[in-house]
Amino acid sequence: MFNLLVILVLALPGALLLVRSVGRRSVGGVIFAAALVLAPIVLAGSAFSFAYDYYWFEELGRIERFLTEIQYRWGISAVASLLSASIAGVLAWHGRSSGRGLLAGLVAGVVGFGLGSTNWDKVLLWRSSSPSGQVDPLLGRDLTFYMFDLPALNFALTLLSMTAVVAVVAVLLFPFGILATAEALRRSGPEGILDISSGKTIPQSGPRRGGRLEEILMRFSGRGGARPVQHHDLAQNSTANPSTTKSEERVAESRPASIRILGVLAIVIAASSFLGRYDLIVSGTGIAGGAGWVDMNVRYHLYAVAAGLWLSWGLFLIVRARSATHTLAGAGFGVLFGLTFVLFAGVSVAAQRLLVSPNEVAREAPYIELGIEGTRVGFGLDRAEERDFPADTEAFGPELLANNSSLMHEVRLWDYRALEQVYEQLQAIRLYYDFTDIDVGRYEIGGETRQIMLSARELDAARLPSRTFENERIRYTHGHGVVASPVSEFTPSGRPNFLVRDLPATSSVPELEITRPEIYYGQLTNGHVYVGTTEDEFGYPSGEENVYERYEGTGGVPLYSFTRRLTAAWNLDGHRLFTSRYFTSDSKALYERNIFSRVRRLAPFVTWDNDAYIVIAEGRLAWIIDGYTTSNGRPYSQTLNFWGRPANHVRNSVKAVVDAYNGSVDLYLFDEEDPVASAWASAYEGLFTPANEMPESLRRHIRYPEALLVVQASVYSRYHMQNVRNFYNQEDLWQRATELYHSDPQTVEPYYVMWQEPGTTHAQFSLMLPFTPRNRQNMIGWMAGLADQEHYGRLLTYQFPKGELVPGPQQFETKIDQDPFISDRMTLWGQSGSRVIRGNVLSLPVGETLIHVEPIYLEAENSAYPELRLVAVMHGESFAYGETFEEAISNLLNNAGSNAAFTLRTGEEPEEDLEREDGVSASLPTTNQADLARRASQAFESYLELQAEGRFEEAARHLTELRNSLDQLVGEAP
Repeated sequence: MFNLLVILVLALPGALLLVRSVGRRSVGGVIFAAALVLAPIVLAGSAFSFAYDYYWFEELGRIERFLTEIQYRWGISAVASLLSASIAGVLAWHGRSSGRGLLAGLVAGVVGFGLGSTNWDKVLLWRSSSPSGQVDPLLGRDLTFYMFDLPALNFALTLLSMTAVVAVVAVLLFPFGILATAEALRRSGPEGILDISSGKTIPQSGPRRGGRLEEILMRFSGRGGARPVQHHDLAQNSTANPSTTKSEERVAESRPASIRILGVLAIVIAASSFLGRYDLIVSGTGIAGGAGWVDMNVRYHLYAVAAGLWLSWGLFLIVRARSATHTLAGAGFGVLFGLTFVLFAGVSVAAQRLLVSPNEVAREAPYIELGIEGTRVGFGLDRAEERDFPADTEAFGPELLANNSSLMHEVRLWDYRALEQVYEQLQAIRLYYDFTDIDVGRYEIGGETRQIMLSARELDAARLPSRTFENERIRYTHGHGVVASPVSEFTPSGRPNFLVRDLPATSSVPELEITRPEIYYGQLTNGHVYVGTTEDEFGYPSGEENVYERYEGTGGVPLYSFTRRLTAAWNLDGHRLFTSRYFTSDSKALYERNIFSRVRRLAPFVTWDNDAYIVIAEGRLAWIIDGYTTSNGRPYSQTLNFWGRPANHVRNSVKAVVDAYNGSVDLYLFDEEDPVASAWASAYEGLFTPANEMPESLRRHIRYPEALLVVQASVYSRYHMQNVRNFYNQEDLWQRATELYHSDPQTVEPYYVMWQEPGTTHAQFSLMLPFTPRNRQNMIGWMAGLADQEHYGRLLTYQFPKGELVPGPQQFETKIDQDPFISDRMTLWGQSGSRVIRGNVLSLPVGETLIHVEPIYLEAENSAYPELRLVAVMHGESFAYGETFEEAISNLLNNAGSNAAFTLRTGEEPEEDLEREDGVSASLPTTNQADLARRASQAFESYLELQAEGRFEEAARHLTELRNSLDQLVGEAP
């Protein structure tokens, strides 16, 4: 309604002028006034949308980026439109017929503008790219020719072909429409209008007014002036239809022009056929990607022959335009299209069956080798460090665990899906707070690198009890803080050991202290808000009272002027921006607050990951999002679907950092050698910041992206075979390992670990993924992407000995199901109204051997979140379990013939480290008698406290825990 009112106000002067001009019967005045009325309707939305975007880019300090895109988008579209219109107009112009040239130019201009607006980025990349130095070994072209030059050339040819089609249609069909209308008008006399189809006169009342329009149409069509209509014309037309004769005459006159246009179209087809030879290098039918033997030895030459035939035919039509007929031209096009189809379909198939299939490996070998190499390079696998992994089953023992203490202390026992439920129940605090996902990072705490799981407590406006304008837009504007806990620590009751918790956000360690906990920009901030208003903003609940705050950041679009407020009103909340009492000259509008929408709007040419992770850096909260530059134009590389885009070249070249408080967006370029990223950086100068300029407080938190490792693993499962014959026969296909979650099989997801590379003494934050042979469950290898600064981007692949059977995650799951104790326990839990949740299987390389770990949780009906109940471990064929990871590993050591006990804090007494000052367990509990007694005592105290508070369901769980601890204590008594 507000927008309609604005349009009416803007159109009011034109409407008044229109009424006045109509009264004066001023044709020029009517046209001018009508333009004034239509202008606001057509332009108002575009103008306010432009201002809306301009202010947003200005907020980010990216005006140059905004103006550069407008310059190229509209400039290239305009050039394409003018070029298409000019060519079509010239081609369609013939003799006295100026009308069809104008019409063809107008239609072609519209078509050209549409093609330019959808392909402008191809021209921009072509203009901004520079040679990569990587040359195609078959045709000798630089890599950038296929990635940037070829798409731009194909766009140009598409533009020319559409222009020629528009021109020939205009030349052939234009005379019929114009002449038919003119003839109808010419035959309109005092007695009425002659119906051309029936020859009857249709009576009309009033004076005849078609004479002037008739003359204009006849001149527009090139027919010349019109003579006055005589009564005897009607009598003549009752027996004949001159319009048909004149239309045929005009078509005959236009024949040379249409033939020449068809000749131009044939030449464009010839050019497309010529370029088709290069398309084979990228999207041919090769076994391993790119071109194959038939492509390069048959189709390549057929494209050249087709180009020659089309070129010859086009030149013939242009030279013989006056003598050639439409029948001849149409027959020639039909013959050439049919011949081309027969050549490509028939000859190619015959060559494949007669020449290739009988000896396919030998003929395809050079091209398979090129496809393997090209695909590995396209997905960054050429950088992979391939090694053998002995999987020594004899190496397991206390010494091995001590040498890999960083890994063993940081085994992730909290499944992120289970932990998210716990966070929701224990730390959401209020209904309108929500946790979207759980992120895994590493932080220096107490001089040690610890793996931490954390999640942002965001405000979801859709959950507000009262969704009024004041609440949604002015009062409830932001979330607050994060919740963080170690990956492997539990309280005695099976809950996480919170390092950051509650409202206001409180940290138990100084390294995770947050001085600016407000989250104005996040994953759930889908709506806009206003700050700097007359009202204070809700900060966080504090007991029975609420704490209120005011925004002090730099984010948001100021609303200090009438134009800015009008723009916000048009795009956001209408009249409220002017009628509400909340707004002042200091008010600001915060919109496009969703971090994914924010980075996609700033850099839409980057494929952005949908898994952002939040980090604590210098007391502030920031989101990091991985961005990928992709192309489908790399030679000899297999095309895959990557985030909905076909791609045979993928690089994690960009990382975006979005400040959760100010909303600032910084784009860091991590792969300057990537030709796609380099081209975009050249096109938008200053948009990207070199990776070495990223602040140290942020750089220490970057991760190897899960999505990148998944696509690399998918490619590597086939392209690890670099022997041509093995690849051709698919003798050693791999697949990602599978596991159970709840009771459903699923593919193992990549998991982060603090892993110590064999031969080194320093643990690194790494992302891992195991492989099994196709349709088998034993492990065959694994892949790891390293994330620490000095090793960031390194990709390691390990392959197990093929003569040894290494159990995989699914076989580990089977071992759990076959164990009588665990099986009976899980069956009993399931029958008593509880639900068993089986967490992620972690296949951990420890030294030169492998250990499998799986946490098992129990979620009772009267409990809304799961609690850890068992941990199962396996090494080789040896299997053990325990209520804690320490107990499970100790039992596994006992099975291996070692009587040593395993504790997570080497060199410290477990009892000294179990209790913190805040009463929260700081490490995993052990299962000796002292520990069982302590757990029983804590459970009893918790039971009494919860009973006093009337929280009977939670008290019942602690009573059950007390009983279990006492039963175990009695069982361990001598």
